[in-house]
Amino acid sequence: MRLKTNEIQSFMRAGKPPAAAVLVYGPDEGLVRERGQALAKKVVADLNDAFLVTDVSDSDVKSDPSVLANALGSLSLMGGDRVVRLRPGTDAVSKHVEAALAELQPAEQTDAWLIIEAGDLTPRSGLRKLFEASKVHVALPCYAEEGAALEDLIRGVVKAEGLSIASDAMPLLTERLGGDRGLVRRELEKLCLYVGDAEEVTADDVRTIIAGNDEARFDGLIDAVASGDMARADRELQKALISGTQAPQIIRMLTNQMKLLHLLAGLTEKNGNTQDAIRTLRPPVRWPRDKALARQAALWPRPSAERALVLLEAADADCKTTGQPHGAICGRVVLSLTRQAAVARR
Repeated sequence: MRLKTNEIQSFMRAGKPPAAAVLVYGPDEGLVRERGQALAKKVVADLNDAFLVTDVSDSDVKSDPSVLANALGSLSLMGGDRVVRLRPGTDAVSKHVEAALAELQPAEQTDAWLIIEAGDLTPRSGLRKLFEASKVHVALPCYAEEGAALEDLIRGVVKAEGLSIASDAMPLLTERLGGDRGLVRRELEKLCLYVGDAEEVTADDVRTIIAGNDEARFDGLIDAVASGDMARADRELQKALISGTQAPQIIRMLTNQMKLLHLLAGLTEKNGNTQDAIRTLRPPVRWPRDKALARQAALWPRPSAERALVLLEAADADCKTTGQPHGAICGRVVLSLTRQAAVARR
């Protein structure tokens, strides 16, 4: 069965999972991880307990189709409830999951639970159909929270840090936050750290710390610089400055992009494949940004990204200390970085 939105909270509040097998899926990967972990902890408090927790990947199941059924059917050496976690769950293993479910007793009789964490499965997904058609197992969808649900999340995180939220700060937060649950939490934790002992999160705090979706307006500038398009970089920079964007903000956005490219270069060296490396990034990079990032990565190996970060750090320091016009400082570093990428393209 598929849980409806108004059924999810009561399901999550239950003592142990009311279903012996739960498929947690959806586009919000942070929320999928959070709910999957919360359900597993209802069965076994310490998820590092190797006697009671079995972690299985889809590649494990492909290599040995019986691994899930064996894990669910085995007896614990120490006794007690057990949990098997399949991460990630994909359609490629749906038939093997179906066979493993035969090993499970109903939730009220079982001592073993299966928690599957999957991505954004379509309605045609075999794995999703398997759980939605079941009368005893549950499909739990995870979509980005908004409205009252997002406000509840914000209040919960902020309250846990001993803070309150000013009335004019909440609308700003809900406007600027959204998407992946993990990213929302990290942004809120960063905000709370900034507020510190001030007791209340103000609208000014939100404007200072949470960039929100405004940065998406400058994707064109970031892409032009990182891909070596000189003419476009100049146009996009002028548009940004004319719109009132401060040069130090542009420098920070470029710094974040170069940090990302530096990280990606290191991951690519380990994985041997840029696309695979991009898929490991958290928060995830969605289409079409992943395509643009892959093109940029070819121009920015780790040494180049490191040189870029040195230039950006110097530009940021110049804005704070030299008294030179910030626009001129920003223009020089944009020109230097774009030229570096253009040379790499040749």
